[in-house]
Order: sequence, then C-alpha cells, then structure tokens
Amino acid sequence: MNDRKCPQPLWIGGVEPSRDVLELSMNSIYEMECREQPDRLARLLRAYAEDKSIIDEMEKLRQMSLSPGPLLFIGMGASYSSSLTASSFLQSHGRPSFAIDASEWLHYSQPVWDQAAASVLVTASGESAELVKLQQGLPKPLALLCNNEKSTCWSAAQIKLPILAGPEY
Repeated sequence: MNDRKCPQPLWIGGVEPSRDVLELSMNSIYEMECREQPDRLARLLRAYAEDKSIIDEMEKLRQMSLSPGPLLFIGMGASYSSSLTASSFLQSHGRPSFAIDASEWLHYSQPVWDQAAASVLVTASGESAELVKLQQGLPKPLALLCNNEKSTCWSAAQIKLPILAGPEY
C-alpha cells in the first residue's frame, strides 16, 4: 500500500482559491467568472486609460509597432483564439497582422522574426512552455499580454501589459 501523501497542488500564479471557491463545481466557477466579466472589463478599461505604468507600456508598444512589417500575436489555445480577433481587427484597418500558434512558431520562425514590426505574446498563465522558450535569445524585444504578473513570461518580457482578469482557478 502506498501511504505517501499527494503533493499540494500548484495554483496558477501561486494564488490558492478561497475555501468557498474550492467547494464549488466547475460549472459554478464558470458561472461565477462569467458574471464577473463586465466588472473586470470595466476595471481593465479604466486601468488602460488611467494607469501611468500601463500607458507607458502601451506607448513602448506603439513605438515598436511603427517599424515596417506586420504585427504578430502569438499564443496557444484560447490565447491563440484571442490573437485571431486582434489580428483580424488590425487587418480590417489596413495594418498587416497575423495570429500565430506558439508551438508552430517556436519551431519554424527563425527565418522571419526580423520581418515583423512587433510580436505580442498572449497568455493567461504566462507559464506555457512554448512561450517561455520563445522569449529566449530573440533578435528583437517582445511585448506580452498576460494575466499573471508573477509568471516566467512576465519576468522575461520587455513590454508588459496586464489582462487584469483576476486569479485563474
């Protein structure tokens, strides 16, 4: 018989959910997060309009994006799906932009990195192995759109934009 205890779970961003949340079903957590979205979006918009540190980061990204070449949004899963929306919006306004799956980009990007004006990594956790690896030894700075200011990606990014969506469970 194995009497070893299971290790403590590792929570994304090191944030352990409250006891109330731990007792909820996944459906209840999903419902709770859906109900929180309008308020969280309002806080995000206020922060992006009023927080000087975020405004400064946006200005850095704007300056970087003035270079010739397309803007790249790189993510995985839901972050990749969000990247599709961002690149489609920019393309509809005449700016070349592409959404790229991080796992493919990791292996096939070297010949074209220098052709992009700016690359934005999109990740909720900031711990996706492919995105962490992409940040190592790149020829130009990357921007990061992330929900976890304690993540590996956050600490390595040159331009950091928070999602401010709250802790992930």
